[in-house]
Amino acid sequence: MRPTISSSKVLKGLRFMTLVLVFATGVGTGGVALNCLNKGKDEQDRINENLPNEACTQLFFLPCTSVNIDVKDLADSAIVVVLGALLSVFLSAVYMILPLFHAFASNPSKLKVVEPLSWVLSTAVILGGLIPLTVFFATRKAGVTVFLGDLEVSTQIVDELLVILHEQTTYKHIGYLRPLVIIPWFTMFFSAVAAAAPGNEWSEEARAGAYCNCQKQWELTSTQLALLEVY
Repeated sequence: MRPTISSSKVLKGLRFMTLVLVFATGVGTGGVALNCLNKGKDEQDRINENLPNEACTQLFFLPCTSVNIDVKDLADSAIVVVLGALLSVFLSAVYMILPLFHAFASNPSKLKVVEPLSWVLSTAVILGGLIPLTVFFATRKAGVTVFLGDLEVSTQIVDELLVILHEQTTYKHIGYLRPLVIIPWFTMFFSAVAAAAPGNEWSEEARAGAYCNCQKQWELTSTQLALLEVY
């Protein structure tokens, strides 16, 4: 099938739009993660400051000696997701800029293998962190350990202390965590689309280049035959 200029432009437009969406959602993931980090730190500081004195004094009539807050399960998976999202942002920026250089614009087949593999890698990294992140968000809560001297306070009493402070440690009930679980799915989806998009564009341009070369060869051969007939 003879390639057309319009189809090539459509492929380029779709690919560019995909890269823009990857970039936007990836930056959004990073911004949401930073917001969660700041708000989570503020919340932990409030608990560390108010629980030993205010809540413990109200319930036990004496202050607690120490409070430990553990969010390692959610934090570790979130770090993997953010790293994958930042990788997608980097790749989208690179693949939007490279076509501006003549060496790649004239020969896009240079990236025919590298680009899809790089997108597969970023998609796999995001998915690898996003699955446990989603599970932890839906089923777990932050671990809060309270000590009264050398005695560890039971989980049920810790929950009562948190109720006194009006603090929430169940992940799915913490509003600022929800975007962190939702937005990366879009980054992963558009990264997966980008992994498939380059192959179509490169093959289209390759067919166009092959067609142009064949046309030039045909014109050259026709000219040579015409000269032979003259002589």
